[in-house]
Amino acid sequence: MAFTPTVIVSLGLAYGIGDGIMRSVGVAFLSENGPAGRGRTMLFTVDFVLRILAGFVGAVVGGLMPTLLGATMPETSALRWTIAVAGALLLGSALPVLGVTEAPRVRQNAWVVYMSSIRGFRSWNRLTRLVVPEALISFGAGLIIPFVPLFLKVHLGASVAQIGFIQGASGLVMAIATLSTPLLARRFGLVGTIVITELASLPFLLVIPLAGAISGVALAMWARGALMNMSWPVYNQLAVEGIPRSDKPLVVGWMSVAWSLAWLGGSAIGGRLAATSYTAGYFITAVLYGLGAVVSWLLLRQIRLTAEPSAVSLSAEIAEPTPSVCPAAANS
Repeated sequence: MAFTPTVIVSLGLAYGIGDGIMRSVGVAFLSENGPAGRGRTMLFTVDFVLRILAGFVGAVVGGLMPTLLGATMPETSALRWTIAVAGALLLGSALPVLGVTEAPRVRQNAWVVYMSSIRGFRSWNRLTRLVVPEALISFGAGLIIPFVPLFLKVHLGASVAQIGFIQGASGLVMAIATLSTPLLARRFGLVGTIVITELASLPFLLVIPLAGAISGVALAMWARGALMNMSWPVYNQLAVEGIPRSDKPLVVGWMSVAWSLAWLGGSAIGGRLAATSYTAGYFITAVLYGLGAVVSWLLLRQIRLTAEPSAVSLSAEIAEPTPSVCPAAANS
């Protein structure tokens, strides 16, 4: 059966909707059912690391499967079988979720609860402060991230297996680096950790379009990806810490919407840019990432994490007072 571009885009849309729902519910669930204080930072960190490690394995396998299957079938068929295996694994991932339990709640109509939550939403200030820098970073990411495989294959001549290894190893390096995030949060505060790691990634981002060898580009990609994304557990924690329980899924969900819209805009422009140059987008993205880091410092450092009836705020060791220096799922 041949799929038209419209069908493929529709399937991608369905996947994106499902992924957005899972991310919105997942962060709120961890916040509500996880420990308070430093334990919560560690919980978000471990969750993020496990996702990245799984992504590493998937990227490596996804890069090798078409090569191995290509020995017995056409390349297109090998890619289709690889996607089919990925789909089966995604369906299988629903089984463990069925065993997850939480505190009993009064059964209510979901739509009524949702509309009631919107009417009673009180965290507009927090949402605005989070969305503005996130939109800048997402737009910048959209300019280049969807076209990284094309950049590696067309611009540098990398094979499918090499692309899978480079992107998979990037996730592994990121997971290892993220283990240090709780320590950075203790030393520099939540906002300080976000801004420091984002700014530190910029030199490596600029190396990528300038390096001529695959090995140099791979090293720069690994360092950039680790530094730019290792603060996402902290960003997620900052998004939901100290706000009313009913606001948490909405904050995370609307942040995902803002991220997706900005990513869509960046990808649309990035596609036209990639048609003429695979390197120009990296320089524009570096500017947007730098602006995102500065805006994060200006807006997020004014957030005060206060206690709420349903959760305890961060302990003094991690709370964001005034850090001495200055995020979102590993797609930036």
